[in-house]
Formats: sequence, C-alpha cells, structure tokens
Amino acid sequence: MRPPLRTFFLLAVSFLGLACAADLAAKSTYARVAVRIAVMSRPNDTIASCYLAVARTFTMASYGLALLGAISWAASAARREPARHAVPLVLLIAFLLLQLMVV
Repeated sequence: MRPPLRTFFLLAVSFLGLACAADLAAKSTYARVAVRIAVMSRPNDTIASCYLAVARTFTMASYGLALLGAISWAASAARREPARHAVPLVLLIAFLLLQLMVV
C-alpha cells in the first residue's frame, strides 16, 4: 500500500521556506543600498538605484511566495493530508517575524 501524497503540504513548506529566503535576500540588499548611500560621494548613484530595484523585487517575490504558501497550507488542511501542520505554521511565523526586522 502506497503512502498518501502530501502535495499541497510540500508545496506550502517549500513556498514558505523560499519566502523566508527571499525576504532575507531583500533585507541584505537593502543593507547594501544603505551602506552604498552612506559612503557615496554623489547623491545620484545608478548602482544604488539598481540595488534598490532588486531589493524591491525580492520583497514582492517574498510576499507572493508567502501568499502561495498560505493558500497551499489551507488546501492541504482542507484535503486532510496526513502531515505535521506545525511546520508551515512555524515557517509562516518566522516570515512574519522577519517583516518586523528593520535593516
């Protein structure tokens, strides 16, 4: 007898893990922009604006991944997939705590 597939649970865990990673990448890029702006000699720096655009992209991607993770987790719970549903909860809480971190 084959074990049941946990498709939506695995999607939820991977989406929420990627959301946390993308948010950490965005925060490190924002920090790189802040350091660049603090030490630059001219106020109009194209590299800093490029980094800022990348950081905004990472931030929006992390929000989208977190939303997909929450939807997948809800679908997993609705399908009653046999899994440890505390794992996506912990990842979602970690993502929300990352939002409170100021760079």
